[in-house]
Amino acid sequence: MTSTAKSASDLVLAARELFPVLDASWAESDSERRVPHRVVEQMRAAGLFRTVVPSELGGADADLRSFLEVIETVAYANGAAGWDVATSSMATLFAVGLPRNGLERVYGRGPDVIFAGTVTINRDAARAVAADGGYRVSGRWRFGSGCQDADWMICSAQVIEAQTPQGTPQSIYVIQPRETVEIIDTWNVIGMRGTGSHDWMVKDAMVPADLTELTARVQQRIMERPWGGVLYRFPLYSIAGLHFSAVATGLARRAIDSLAELAGLKVPTRSSALLRDRVQVQDAVARAEAALESARAYRERVIDDAWRVVAAGESLTMEQRARIRLAGTNAVESSARAVDLMYGAGGTTSIEENCALSRCFRDVHVVSQSINVTTRNYEYAGRVFLGLEPGDGLTIAF
Repeated sequence: MTSTAKSASDLVLAARELFPVLDASWAESDSERRVPHRVVEQMRAAGLFRTVVPSELGGADADLRSFLEVIETVAYANGAAGWDVATSSMATLFAVGLPRNGLERVYGRGPDVIFAGTVTINRDAARAVAADGGYRVSGRWRFGSGCQDADWMICSAQVIEAQTPQGTPQSIYVIQPRETVEIIDTWNVIGMRGTGSHDWMVKDAMVPADLTELTARVQQRIMERPWGGVLYRFPLYSIAGLHFSAVATGLARRAIDSLAELAGLKVPTRSSALLRDRVQVQDAVARAEAALESARAYRERVIDDAWRVVAAGESLTMEQRARIRLAGTNAVESSARAVDLMYGAGGTTSIEENCALSRCFRDVHVVSQSINVTTRNYEYAGRVFLGLEPGDGLTIAF
C-alpha cells in the first residue's frame, strides 16, 4: 500500500514548476468548464493529490501550513485547479478514516487518488438503507468539484430508520467509485468555471460498509487506524474553514503581481505616462498588499498556535476554533478586497475576459460565496469572544 512519497516542501516546489502548464490552461478551463484532463494528470504525476495522504499510505503527510501553501501556489496559476486540489484534499482527510478494507480499496494502487464531492452534511440530499454488507444509497448532491477526473466521490446520506443516542437522524459519509455515479451538467456560473462542480446522483447503489463512516465518528476524528501525523488529529471542520482561503490568497497575490506588470507597460488613454505613475494606482497597490499580507500573517499565526496545541496532544478550545474560522474568512474577504482594488486600477484592460485580473476577479468572488467562509463566521466568532456559544447549531463545526 506504500510508495515513495514526496515531502511537503517538494510538493510546493512541484506546484511552482507547474505554473506554465496551469497558467496556459486557465482559459481552456473556463471555456470547457473543467481543468483539462492532461493538466489534471500532470498534477497527479507531480504528487499534488497526495499532499495530505498519511505517510503510512505513501503520502506527503503535510503540515497544515504546507498544505495551504500547495493550494495557494496552484491557485495563483489557475484558480479552478487550486480549488479542485483543495476539494480533493479535504475529502482525503475524511477518507483516511475508513476501515482497513476500505483503505485498501481506495489506496491499494498508491497515494495519488483524486476525490470529488462534498463533505457538507445535507440530511435531505440522500437516503441510505441498511443492507447485507453495507447500504443501498439513493440521492442527488451538488458541487462535485473536479468530478470529471475524480477516482472517487464522497457525500453524506441519512440512514433510514436509524437515530443517534440523542434522537437525531443518523447520517453516514459514503465513498463511491466515480464510474458508478451519474454526472448532471449543471455548472453554469460566472467564476470558477473550470472546477466542473456539477451535480451528481445515484439510484439504489450498493455501497460496502467499509466505504462508509458514521458522520459523528468522522467529526470527532475517531479512526480505526490512527495515523502518526498531527494533521490527522486536527479538527476537520477547522481545516475546512481554511482550505478555500488559500485559493483566495493565491488569486489575490496573482492579481497584485498582474497589475504591477500591467502598470509597467500600459500607457492609459489621454496620458503620456505609464499606469504605475498614477498616484491612485500606487495607493491601490499599497492597500491591496497590506490587506493580503496582513490576512495571511494572521492566518499563519493562528495556525501555528493551534498546531502547537494539537501536536502536544491537547484539544483546541472553542476560542481557538473560532479564531481559525475567523482567520479563514478574513483571508477570503481581504483577498477579494485586494483583487477589487487591482481590478479597478487596471482600467478597461481588466474587463478583457482572458486578462488575469478579470479571471481573478470572477474566481475570488465565487470563493467568497462558500459556506465554509461565510461572513456569518464573524458573528459566530464574536459570540465566542464574548463568552457565548457560537449559535445556529455551529458548535461542532467550530
